[in-house]
Amino acid sequence: MKSIGDVPEELRGLYRLNLDIFITTLESLEKVIGKEAPLGIIRLCSKDLDDRIERELRKRTKTREWTPKTFSAAFVDYLNDLGLEGELVSASDEEIIIRKHVCAMGDIGKRYPKVCAYRIGSLLESAKKALNRDMELKHVKNILKGDPYCEFVLEIK
Repeated sequence: MKSIGDVPEELRGLYRLNLDIFITTLESLEKVIGKEAPLGIIRLCSKDLDDRIERELRKRTKTREWTPKTFSAAFVDYLNDLGLEGELVSASDEEIIIRKHVCAMGDIGKRYPKVCAYRIGSLLESAKKALNRDMELKHVKNILKGDPYCEFVLEIK
């Protein structure tokens, strides 16, 4: 699993500080409001982000009509801009397969596994909105479970 050691030296302090602040916030919310509160807040934030991702991709690419190939390529570019080393394995009218070689959740995902599920949901919801089709998402490989990368299969219905 890639870790803080893989973050460029000049960004490590900022990365660690942001991660510590986020984890401390989650722990504080858990103590004050209850164990499920942090997850509920993250799900609400993720839902808002879901809507923004598709709009951002549309602006970046100046795309009016998405296809599975154009959407998945734009989404992988977005992952790469975030430093998550995205890889488009394949895209067809039936399915999209995307890999992510860096885990954005890291320590947070280990402590709050549902956070990972909520963030993965952003791929599904963004794709559904972009392609206006029903889909199912499978997380077939997971960095947090020891795989060398996360792999997501979007089955388009």
